[in-house]
Amino acid sequence: MTSFVDGYIECALWASSYETEDGDTIQLEDYELADSARETLTQQAIEFETANATLLDEYVEYGHPIDYAGHDYWLTRNHHGAGFWARGMGKLGDKLTELAHAEGEVVLYLGDDELVYVS
Repeated sequence: MTSFVDGYIECALWASSYETEDGDTIQLEDYELADSARETLTQQAIEFETANATLLDEYVEYGHPIDYAGHDYWLTRNHHGAGFWARGMGKLGDKLTELAHAEGEVVLYLGDDELVYVS
């Protein structure tokens, strides 16, 4: 895996929570990904990284580590309060935001086996 993929998966777990039937909210960073979820998230990140390699090279030239780009991809595509647009990169941040939003949101949930899945 690449640092971009690692950053994406780390942020996915960190930024995601799940509401139980009892109404409790649990943070998914405390749980392991199911193999199928890891494969799905890895593929999503690789596809974005590959398709936007030139723009991500520019992102790194701004002084941001590539694993941060993985974080920003998760945050941006899921409309969190931070992301590519918040890095002070002007048009580059706007373009990466547009591309991430086009990918659509991803939702994680906790299965009965206490593993995290992608819905």
